[in-house]
Amino acid sequence: MKQDFDRLQRFGDLPSTAAVKEGGSVLYLDGTYYCYFLARPAPAMPQKIVRAVSADRIFWHDATVVDLRTSGSVTACTTLLRGGKIALLYAVRTPFGTRLHLAKSSDGLHFDPHPEPVLSAHFDLKEPRLFYAEKRYFLLGAIRRPFRSEIVLLESRNLMKWESVGTIRESRGRKPARFSHPSAFTCNAQSVLLYRKDVRSDEALAERGDFDLTRADFSAANASVLYGIRAPRTSTVAGGETLLTTPTDIGNGMVVSALTAPNDALTLTYPSCLERRRAHDGKTISLSPGTEATLHTDRPTELSLSIDCPSGSVVTLEAQEFRFDFDRDAAAVIVTYGKTERRFPLSSGVSRVDALILPASAAFYFDGKALFSTARPPRALTLGGTGSIRADLYTLEE
Repeated sequence: MKQDFDRLQRFGDLPSTAAVKEGGSVLYLDGTYYCYFLARPAPAMPQKIVRAVSADRIFWHDATVVDLRTSGSVTACTTLLRGGKIALLYAVRTPFGTRLHLAKSSDGLHFDPHPEPVLSAHFDLKEPRLFYAEKRYFLLGAIRRPFRSEIVLLESRNLMKWESVGTIRESRGRKPARFSHPSAFTCNAQSVLLYRKDVRSDEALAERGDFDLTRADFSAANASVLYGIRAPRTSTVAGGETLLTTPTDIGNGMVVSALTAPNDALTLTYPSCLERRRAHDGKTISLSPGTEATLHTDRPTELSLSIDCPSGSVVTLEAQEFRFDFDRDAAAVIVTYGKTERRFPLSSGVSRVDALILPASAAFYFDGKALFSTARPPRALTLGGTGSIRADLYTLEE
């Protein structure tokens, strides 16, 4: 089974002062999409749950703080839509520790909190994720202790009383791998687990693989990796489509982004609706909306864009402004630098072209030989003959 995500979309019109902390759960109710995520409405305010609505999952509006009648800071939340009712599990930090509470709603905005917590502080379940399968409610979560990190699975018949099923992933040692943000969804009748794994302080990735709900048994045989995913959350909406939400740094603020999951896609691609600009040593690399190319997830902190050079061509790369455009009819990438424009056919191995986010920085190579990086661009560089220009585009989480 291959399960990759593509078609990233920006969630717009979020509170300008709110720093999005968690990718939100997405629900579809009565023709409207609802996204619930954690944010600080103002710098001095406690962290709260914010709800945004959309008709198309692209343009989001009416970002409103969900009133749960609590003064404490909300540290985690997860939602589930079942029978026209929304169940919201959320963790609140109190002077006596963290409590996991339950609230329900019929309209997506007004929630009725249960007076008592459903899980107490001693359990210390982090990043909870709620889903329904096999006529039961399941709750995924992470537990982190000194020298130990786990992803655990609990089950319940009524959302109030929870029992442990078992440990799905575990790491022990002086510096154990740190597991976080587990999510589950169904693909081809198989339960799939997606979670974040920090193996070093400078490396973070998201792994996914099959697992058995009844035994909490995770299979690494079909596991694969998504790089650059910060805090993954999956949601299944209308038509069985799976969305993945994750906070993304764009410009000076933060947005929530969503990706849909087809059954068979090999590359993680980004849409042309996003734009990012950053100056390097006085030079600015720019990418306009509408620019498209293919990104390959090759390395933990980089994405790679390959452009083939036609035989006998001479390419001059000037340290001015680089712009990448895609000619869909000609299946070619157009590179504009300064006043010069060059067209390059796509690599034969590229089967899908979607879009490209402007990288924070890039390193250019010609047939494996390093040319330069945008952090220290040359005045000019000329290449001749047949070969391939590869730009390693650093992700948004440098």
